[in-house]
Amino acid sequence: MSLKDTTLKRTPLTLANLNSPLTLTLARNMRATRSPLTAEELGEFAPPRASSVVFGEEWHLDILDALDAGYPVRVVGRAGTGKDYFIEQMSAVCGGPLLSLSIKPDLDINEWVASTTLVVEGGATTSKVVEGPLARAVRGLPYTRNGVEMRHPVTILISDVDRAQPRQVEVLRQALQSQGEQYLTNPVTGEKIPVCQGTRFYLTANAGVDGDGGRGNVSAQLDTSIVNRTMGVLASEPTPEYERKILQSRFPERSKEEIALVVKLMRGVKKAVEEGGIPLEISIRSSIQTLDLSARHLSRGASFHDALRASMRAFKGHLMEADNRALIDGAVEAQLGAQTSATQGAPSAQSPIDF
Repeated sequence: MSLKDTTLKRTPLTLANLNSPLTLTLARNMRATRSPLTAEELGEFAPPRASSVVFGEEWHLDILDALDAGYPVRVVGRAGTGKDYFIEQMSAVCGGPLLSLSIKPDLDINEWVASTTLVVEGGATTSKVVEGPLARAVRGLPYTRNGVEMRHPVTILISDVDRAQPRQVEVLRQALQSQGEQYLTNPVTGEKIPVCQGTRFYLTANAGVDGDGGRGNVSAQLDTSIVNRTMGVLASEPTPEYERKILQSRFPERSKEEIALVVKLMRGVKKAVEEGGIPLEISIRSSIQTLDLSARHLSRGASFHDALRASMRAFKGHLMEADNRALIDGAVEAQLGAQTSATQGAPSAQSPIDF
């Protein structure tokens, strides 16, 4: 094919192309729009840097469907499933503004909206109303193009919303409306603060409205009318394939066989912990901790298997009862002992780990 033939197949560059938002294809049917904002324009709402980005789970698509339909979304799942991580990385990849907030037991959410502070002006001390981060975020992020000022909607992440008391979440009632007027109420002046069209509310919780399955997470029963304003998404348990991708992207120096062994190991420990009724969460976060610690033991000359055994002390350290600690030891040896026996005397044999 000649250069001329290749050129003819290119999409013509027009003004319409330049003004159309750039769409990113992330995985399978997952698509997102690239933000037009520069790093300087993002300012206080700059998302974290993208790292170990892996998309493609079904619940990821459920989240985008809910947000694209214009609804606040409430993502429920066990600790360590990647609920907050998903929206942080989505914002990072798309370069979109993000505000991250977290519920605390004694927090007055009104302070996210506005508060008063004392200032000295002209020799006199006066009270001044200061807008909080939530109020600034719902107004949208101002930016200018071709002399025209516009506002870009901000994604607002509020984590641990299941720990919120009803009086705390009440502050968000009108802002979470998907139909009708959306606004926050300034607690000092009573002013209505309009919510910029396209603002996305993303709430995460470790417990559903029906509890946390007996895991002992601190949670409070939310007003059902508040929950009804959101779309619920269950962050399901990660598939082994998804977990391997996350770990491989974060620890590229580890072989596929080593990564697969860690996934099997932690799933074995998780099963033992659950069957023993031990209130300990084992998740992708646990696998990351295990690989982080094993690297330290490897640097001291330990084999990979022994490094993993030593890393398990970080989880047994939460337990006082010898029987509970023995449960974890048994789960570890069920995986590492079997692997050692299978490969002993045959170092060049193919790994028995099933991909």
